[in-house]
Formats: sequence, structure tokens, C-alpha cells
Amino acid sequence: MLEAWELLSLNTNADLVICPDLEWPFGTLQGADGVTGLSWAWLVAGAPAVVVSRWPVTAPAREVLLAGLHRGLAAAAPGPRRAQALRAAMLQVMHTPGQEAPIHWAGFMMVGDPD
Repeated sequence: MLEAWELLSLNTNADLVICPDLEWPFGTLQGADGVTGLSWAWLVAGAPAVVVSRWPVTAPAREVLLAGLHRGLAAAAPGPRRAQALRAAMLQVMHTPGQEAPIHWAGFMMVGDPD
């Protein structure tokens, strides 16, 4: 697993970095390796946008969201496509039976360029 300081030396040409679960077997990432630190490190490394989860999300909801996000990015029209794809994926989770509560979808956020 890469740590935030290691990401700073990368030169990525990724269009979007997705960090769907910042909880690891040895505990939740905090400090420089938390949501803010990792997002910032990916932006410094060249990614224009990063999608992160601010808290652990159940596997079924995470799977629906990530699949919807990737579908939305593939079919995106001009405009803030990354943000629109994330919003559509969050709405999809919201309308999935058993996943309606905000804890299943509201933890995801985008940092960086929404286009």
C-alpha cells in the first residue's frame, strides 16, 4: 500500500483516482494518510480529481456506487462529467432497496476538478 508521501513523487496521468474505502486491516487512515492527505497527494501527483469515501460504506452500496460511477463516466456528456457521474451513482444507491439511508451513499465526495 502506498502512503501519502510516496504518492507525491508519482507523475500520474489518471483522469480520476477513486479511493472507495480508506479503512485498512490495521485501522482507519488518519493524519497525512487520511482522506485529506491522500486526496491532496493524488492531486499533487497529477490526478485532476479524486473520489474518496469519508467513512466505511457497506460492500453492496459501494459496489452499486462504483459500478454506476464507471458507467456514468463512460457515457458522460460534455460538462462537469465527473461530478455528474458521481451524483448519478449516489442517486442510484439512494434508490436501491435497503441502501436508502445516507450512511450508504453520502460518505463519497469528489476533490478537484468536476469536469
